[in-house]
Amino acid sequence: APPVLAFTTVALGGFRGLIANMLWLRLSDLQEQDKYFEMVQLADWITKLQPHIVTVWVHQAWNMAYNISIKFTDAPDRWQWVRRGIELLRDDGLRYNPTSVDLHRELAWQFQHKMGANLDDANMYYKAQWADEMEKFFGPNGTNFSLLLNPPDEAAKTNAALFRDKFKMDAAFAKKVDEDFGPFDWRLPEAHAIYWGAKGLETAKNNPGKVNPEELIKLRRIIYQSIYQAFKHGRIIIDPLSQNYSLGPNLDLIPQVNKAYEEMMAQDPGMRENIARAQRNFLRDAIYFLYVNNRVSEAAKWFKYLGDKFPDKPIVENDPNSLPKNLTLDQYAVAVV
Repeated sequence: APPVLAFTTVALGGFRGLIANMLWLRLSDLQEQDKYFEMVQLADWITKLQPHIVTVWVHQAWNMAYNISIKFTDAPDRWQWVRRGIELLRDDGLRYNPTSVDLHRELAWQFQHKMGANLDDANMYYKAQWADEMEKFFGPNGTNFSLLLNPPDEAAKTNAALFRDKFKMDAAFAKKVDEDFGPFDWRLPEAHAIYWGAKGLETAKNNPGKVNPEELIKLRRIIYQSIYQAFKHGRIIIDPLSQNYSLGPNLDLIPQVNKAYEEMMAQDPGMRENIARAQRNFLRDAIYFLYVNNRVSEAAKWFKYLGDKFPDKPIVENDPNSLPKNLTLDQYAVAVV
């Protein structure tokens, strides 16, 4: 343990819990007053007093990534706080609580939602910064594991050690995740959301009887939702003239996303109807994206699959009446437009 944690643990003795309780009360007051910066210091003290209380790590990381970051107008300033929230969970929270499913889920959520979604208007800056960092490990296409798994020289070995020690990631496990759920571009946050979600599931499997089944469902949902996000915008497109950074669909993920929905329905039967609705919407998108990207034979295959899988449902979501009964793929694409 760091010296300050060893000191507080030994010196304060039985008063440690009492002081932490007082700090928690003060923390609640500050949150009601929107004094998020002051909360950072108090939360840091609480983690030193109670490093094995998972809630405080989750609370502090959320405060940094969500509450404090948006106080800044400049994207680089926001990114420092978003990044700090991720580092707090990954580097500190999991160091003291390596078997915590909650911390794995929260870390995966930060990648999926804060970095991966578009609710924060600085999200493209976050993605670009993360892609720049990850390109050093996964190459210009985000798919190269060979230098991490079998570094041929000292420079590559140093790089692989940095990936392991700084980012706390296991290259062999990442490759397994890519084989099971991918292929992904590992420069993008969705791949890392899936990595930490899968890591949480593996941790739970190695600690049977200590995990709430509801927490496992939440982890699986993050994985499936992130796979869908990777399908929708999992391909980096860089304009060769302006060097502007944008995202497009990763059409190679379509079979994996569909497989994920099937598995989720089997694992979470209580939500089967909702999952099936999401699967239908995904298939509609997949068919259209394949069609307009001139992958017509694949579009036709999934178009037939959609009709066979959901014969009693309208193929086009908001147009159940005006379409011919025996809809062709061409008619479907025009209807979507």
